[in-house]
Amino acid sequence: MNEAETRAELIDPLLVAAGWGVVEGSRIRREFPIAPGRIEGGGRRGKSLSAGYVLSYRNTALAVVEAKADTLPLTEGVGQAKDYAAKLQLRFTYASNGKGIYAIDMDSGEEGEAEAFPTPQELWARTFAEENAWRDRFAAIPYPDKGGSWQIRFYQEIAVKRVLEAIASGRNRILLTLATGTGKTSIAVLAHVAYALQPIPREERAAHARLYIHSKCTSKQQLFLNFVLQHYVTLGVQELALDKLTPLLQLRYQNSIADAVADLGRPEEISQLFAGFQRYLYEPSA
Repeated sequence: MNEAETRAELIDPLLVAAGWGVVEGSRIRREFPIAPGRIEGGGRRGKSLSAGYVLSYRNTALAVVEAKADTLPLTEGVGQAKDYAAKLQLRFTYASNGKGIYAIDMDSGEEGEAEAFPTPQELWARTFAEENAWRDRFAAIPYPDKGGSWQIRFYQEIAVKRVLEAIASGRNRILLTLATGTGKTSIAVLAHVAYALQPIPREERAAHARLYIHSKCTSKQQLFLNFVLQHYVTLGVQELALDKLTPLLQLRYQNSIADAVADLGRPEEISQLFAGFQRYLYEPSA
């Protein structure tokens, strides 16, 4: 059989037997696009790059399967399987000629023949050894696809995955750097996080910040920062911009910057106080 026949007659049944495409939340993504091909000029592109299969469960890509014709050796597709898994940053990858399965763990380096494909639940457990409530919550949200007319690119999916994993691990400061034209807007990090996380009202954020203010600041610093928080809650986050500091000081101290310095310290210390307390508006509550 050729490769297409091997997939349809031999490999697809092996995946289905393991529950892929059968277990709720599992999906077999065939001919998964990785790159459209190098731009060669004159509107032409080189050969596109795609993985034979990507196995997804709970809206998360978990493994690559590279298929080869049943007339070829089992390990014929191992090099491609590893290459695709590295590009997609997936831990597990497989090669198959329909007569056998060759499994590779990209993290540990372990590889060898396997009796069967893992089930979706087994592969999820191997990928995420530790349970995490935030990860489970994110996994319940599918990527937006504009009604099927658009698909997130593989490197965009990696970017979103890294952000969500960082949030799940408790990090609250995340920087993404991407080249011009790589689809920063369509990465949908903000949109994905926005509807995966319940918005926190400004009143609640301010209450959390006041815990820090009352434990770390002097009484005069507390009075000023509580004044700032009142403006933040009433008028919005723009009141926390650095260019708002001087107007807030003038308003609080009735245009007497000298009184502000007497209460709060030198100008650079006031700036540090104003900028420094804001992190506690965004740190998760204990």
